[in-house]
Amino acid sequence: MAWYHLFSRPPVLEVDQAWRLQRWKSLPTPDIQRELDEIRILVIDVETSGFSLRRDQLIAIGASTIVNGRIQLHESFEVILKQASISSKENILVHGIGKSAQENGLDPVEALLRFLEYIRKDVILAYHVGFDLPMIDKALKKYLGVSIASHTWLDAAFIAPIIYPDYARTHKTLDHWTSLFQIRNMSRHNAAADALATAELMLKLMRETPDDINLRRLYSLQQKAIRVHKELHGNSAI
Repeated sequence: MAWYHLFSRPPVLEVDQAWRLQRWKSLPTPDIQRELDEIRILVIDVETSGFSLRRDQLIAIGASTIVNGRIQLHESFEVILKQASISSKENILVHGIGKSAQENGLDPVEALLRFLEYIRKDVILAYHVGFDLPMIDKALKKYLGVSIASHTWLDAAFIAPIIYPDYARTHKTLDHWTSLFQIRNMSRHNAAADALATAELMLKLMRETPDDINLRRLYSLQQKAIRVHKELHGNSAI
């Protein structure tokens, strides 16, 4: 824990906000012994003001839901957080969230409470968890004083090479994998669109996952792959 967290004051919430947060904290965690097609998986993607985990801020979260091996389009999620300062023009060109949208975004406390209520305590999937998780957690700690690091996180960037080892050396990005499986992404670098594309990728992977690999086993294989990656490359691209 960084020294400044020891002296930072917890955020002050309104009574209703505190009650909603406490209700989320009390939710049960899922059974990770279950089969992949029996669980609810939240597939998320973020847009930020840049790529520095220390300096940059969370701008938007997009998410899709996989339930029982199917994408539930009616359960998708998207929110833009109101920004105290607008990101650079170069950054806006990447994600397309302009000055007006950032200025008129949802209050961060409300936005993040809605996000927690959406994800509950369920399994979360992202492409490169090592970026998405710290950026979301940074905002959650600042505005709500909580973390979701204890959730079960799956990383499609490591699961895909496990299921398709022949492509492990050549396919490094989400674009590589979506191109391989001919998954269309109508709005690249839009959080909701990227989350949906990642969800479609996960369905492809789930269909090829051996029957004897449940959630716990897949998570264990992923963690082993991450450890090997760190030994070979350090923490880069995690």
